[in-house]
Amino acid sequence: MIDLVMVDKKKRKKSNVLVEKYRPQTVKNVILPKRFKKMFDAFIAEQEIQNLLIHSNSPGVGKTTIAKALAEDCNYDYIYINTSLYGGIDTLRTEIADYASVKAFNGKKKVVILDEFDFATPNLQAGLRGAMEEFYDKCRFILTANYVNKIISPIQSRCQVINFDFTEKDKREILPVIELRLKGIAKMENIAYEDGIMKTIAEAFYPDIRKMINNVSEYSKQYDIIDSNIFSFAVIDDKLAQLIIDLNLKAARQYIVDNQYKYEDLYRFVFDVVIPMVDDEYKVLLYSLTSEYIDIASRSWDQEIVFVGFMASIMTTIGGE
Repeated sequence: MIDLVMVDKKKRKKSNVLVEKYRPQTVKNVILPKRFKKMFDAFIAEQEIQNLLIHSNSPGVGKTTIAKALAEDCNYDYIYINTSLYGGIDTLRTEIADYASVKAFNGKKKVVILDEFDFATPNLQAGLRGAMEEFYDKCRFILTANYVNKIISPIQSRCQVINFDFTEKDKREILPVIELRLKGIAKMENIAYEDGIMKTIAEAFYPDIRKMINNVSEYSKQYDIIDSNIFSFAVIDDKLAQLIIDLNLKAARQYIVDNQYKYEDLYRFVFDVVIPMVDDEYKVLLYSLTSEYIDIASRSWDQEIVFVGFMASIMTTIGGE
């Protein structure tokens, strides 16, 4: 069941996950070029959201953050649906239709945020184009995606399409702001860092702000000061573990590619993070599988094929298929 989003700000502020703890809650605080801020400020001034499709080939640039912040600033109720996990037609028939068909009891307008919509099935995409027309007087839709070409033309034509692939001018404008944000987070969390390192991190990982914060967070847990060694330190997001546990092989594979994880690091991640999450009855077999696939990987010329096979074996084991 997908619930109506209610932001628990106290809980968020106490979170140990820095990327969530410091996720901007208003459009004003989202790091974006001024040309985008101007457009979103116009929505806020009118207190009106159009159907939007926000896309970028780069992860971590703020697509999901701006969708939620815009809903908050425009005083909309919203539900958030990760379409890579709930991408079938049943999501439309139940969650979306039930929510969008009824006016909000508190008089607020409504919006459905469909994150990672490029993972939506053809049936969901086909059904949504009619739903966007049917529910227009009661509900708006904000879609985010990395690969806009995977979204059918009738959906795109019903949305204002916003390309979040930043230009070189945008980069020059926001890099100093990103550096200041990283320094601010470090100060709030009492994280020591070498002079100039935050600027280097911003330049190296640009435009993926999520990756910057995750790397600073995880590196600081193991070392006393943020220094240049952070660039040989790979942070693997817990989202990957959840995709594996949820048996979503396609999304897990794409997530690895998008984040450019090293395959040799992923086996340790499965060992340390994924296997402890599963039921005890599967753990012995999964530990054995990990050992077997590490051995296979050491003799293989294509690490991606081997690791995808490893994930498939994990999912077959815990999914019973």
